[in-house]
Amino acid sequence: MKNFLISTAVIAAAMTASAASALTVSFSLDDARGSVPMPTNVTLEDVAGGVKFSYAVDSSVVEGDVVAVYFNLLGDLPLSYSFEELAPDDSFITAQATNTSNVQAGNIGEVFDFGLAIGTTGLKGGSDQYLSFSFTMFASDLDVTDFYGQTFAARGQSIGQNGDSAKQFGVAPTAPGGPSSEVPLPAAGWLLVSGMGGLVALGRRRKSL
Repeated sequence: MKNFLISTAVIAAAMTASAASALTVSFSLDDARGSVPMPTNVTLEDVAGGVKFSYAVDSSVVEGDVVAVYFNLLGDLPLSYSFEELAPDDSFITAQATNTSNVQAGNIGEVFDFGLAIGTTGLKGGSDQYLSFSFTMFASDLDVTDFYGQTFAARGQSIGQNGDSAKQFGVAPTAPGGPSSEVPLPAAGWLLVSGMGGLVALGRRRKSL
């Protein structure tokens, strides 16, 4: 009986870990509202304490400089939150604002819950050009589902020979549809569950004997 109780507890813990597995969603800001298009891919990923954001301009279409990003959040804004730059450096978020349509480089055309300035305007010989970058937003109980169905936008400048500007919009997928996926429980976790199941069967066999 003791072995059975221990096995059941371990299996329950493993199932809880699986249910709490991380989510990742990817989508594109492909609604161009500026003078030229600047398709930008976005990935949101659950991490410890928050959500990781990754942005990448589709350089096969155009090259430019992302100078600001905007996004909305389901429900009320968190009372406490922070941002941590991950790549390509640890200081590219130069300003942030809430309930804003212009955190840098002009009005994006809509009011967003959050706006982040990326670097500064102007390429500065390429030292301030951001085609791809990632950061983490930390807040209590924040996860990828808080961004389902929400609008995102990116402001681009210095695009092409004419130095055109871009305003790219897109909407994050809504669960359960859209290109969202759960990160599965590691193989070792499933082996643990299988092993514990074997112990349960063995315990029952011993009891019957």
